[in-house]
Amino acid sequence: MTNIKFILLVFFAFISLSAQDNSDLKSIGRFNEAISICINSMGNIYVLSSNQNSLVKLNPSGEIIESTGGYGWQASTFDNPTEVRSKNLTLYVADKNNHRIELFDRNLNYIGVIKSDDSDDITFSFPISVDINSQGDIFILDSENSRILKYDASGNISAVIGDYDAGDFILQSPADLSVTDNGLLLVLCQESLYVFDIFGNGISKINFSFKPLRIFSRQNKIFLSNENEVWLLDAFKIIEVPLKVYSLKNEDETISDISFFENILYVLTGKTIIPVNINNGN
Repeated sequence: MTNIKFILLVFFAFISLSAQDNSDLKSIGRFNEAISICINSMGNIYVLSSNQNSLVKLNPSGEIIESTGGYGWQASTFDNPTEVRSKNLTLYVADKNNHRIELFDRNLNYIGVIKSDDSDDITFSFPISVDINSQGDIFILDSENSRILKYDASGNISAVIGDYDAGDFILQSPADLSVTDNGLLLVLCQESLYVFDIFGNGISKINFSFKPLRIFSRQNKIFLSNENEVWLLDAFKIIEVPLKVYSLKNEDETISDISFFENILYVLTGKTIIPVNINNGN
């Protein structure tokens, strides 16, 4: 067991060194208080700005192609949006103060909304994070009630995760969530990572020596970040000691969000996107 652990640590140390050695790629875009980023399967980049209540689409070179938003409560407007995620060319935006998830197509055309109704038995308020699994289930972080609501592809709530009856897996002030390619639900709570299966059953809790604020999982990798650094985990093994893969060099900026596409880690600050080459030979 010791030898296996040593080999794993050496493997992830190599990833860390490779990332640090190749982190000087040209920054992309200029923003005002950018808060979240995602990349769709076509390589287009989407950036959400909280103070401008805007969502912009950029090509891989960083040129703005489309934009939408503005302050409001009508369709295609926002009030303090917090996160954007992409699945099958559809964009999902956590529109926090409007208590809803707005849906857009890849060209930022409005598709629809997920929102609680007064007649619903289970509701959510102030959503701050959203992600979608391969079956089309939508996971929404309900920050007011410190829980996750799982909606099936038909728009029905199929599970309430981490609520008061979750025993050892009660969520307390959760910060962010992500779904892995192999179906695990990951939730950040304080200095811990809560791991749930596809049905919302708690599997494990991993404690860190730091407090991650953002989590993003794709291509069998899990990235964690706080305001200044990014760490990497393996999505299949979920090693308990993550390896640092990036440190923000500009002390005047902080990390807002992270994304990953085709071996490039995209580190979003409030002002720009920093691409980091994660070259691990895969």
